[in-house]
Amino acid sequence: MKRLLMAILVFPLWAQAEEVRRPTEVGPPAPRGAVNTAVYDEAKPINPPKPVTEPEIKLERAPPPVEVEEEEEEERDGHIPPPSRRDGSLGRGEALSLWSIMTVNTNSYASTGKLREKLMAGTVVKIISRHQTDQGSMMRCRIRRQDAWSEDDDFFIPESSLLKSRGAFEQTPSEQLAVMTSYYGLYGKILARQDEIRAEVIRANPHFRTYQKAAQELIAFREEQRALFQEAETLTGLRRTDANNKLRRMKSEEAELNRKFKQIEEKYRAWKEANDDGSRRFPTDATLQALERERAALEPKMDLLR
Repeated sequence: MKRLLMAILVFPLWAQAEEVRRPTEVGPPAPRGAVNTAVYDEAKPINPPKPVTEPEIKLERAPPPVEVEEEEEEERDGHIPPPSRRDGSLGRGEALSLWSIMTVNTNSYASTGKLREKLMAGTVVKIISRHQTDQGSMMRCRIRRQDAWSEDDDFFIPESSLLKSRGAFEQTPSEQLAVMTSYYGLYGKILARQDEIRAEVIRANPHFRTYQKAAQELIAFREEQRALFQEAETLTGLRRTDANNKLRRMKSEEAELNRKFKQIEEKYRAWKEANDDGSRRFPTDATLQALERERAALEPKMDLLR
């Protein structure tokens, strides 16, 4: 039976974050140490991933190019195999029962792969299961809000952004929880403020608007491709042939859009490399300095938990 390529993949989408967003290398020192080895994971430094993508380019992802169906009969695999099952889902995953605190600001995703919301460091989550992907482990979680767990458990979060506990959440002293959520919450605010400063610099780039426009056009075009590909799978006969012919024509159009995007991107990147990325403003930014002082004041209490 002929197998068609899967149109939209569930994961890894945080790694395919378009040809548009690139991680920066600047960030504050990571929170020191691990926490109380009697309750938390083995002592090891917390090294959160390098924060901050281009914050004001609000593009979820550039879908990978659509592979056009060939006329001859042949058995084919998907463009990139899903991390667990070929039906496009992640499956049940490895069941877990843990609670955790987010150590960095991190995007969360639905099981469909759609971007949900950015969760701030200091957020408490209940881990339900672990799911392996090509880019690492993702944890399916519930979020704790207003002293209650969300009914919604369709939040997938990178395991690398979480500090897992071994003890039961209900048995964790409230004072200990308050210190930890405040400490990591302040770290999240520091990262967010740094994003704001970088965003101001990026908007000053004379090539930013054209770069953003070209990126959005490319993503919209690929989404159109993907929608047509999905439609073609439901068609038969001449209508299916016409749809596949249109998809082939779109491949050459996509190549031209890619070429234009790369030209604009080169100018955008060249200006960025020749100018300050905003990090020089960090030591003199009043908001950042106030947040750093608050976090430093919590260090003695955090040291008692390590």
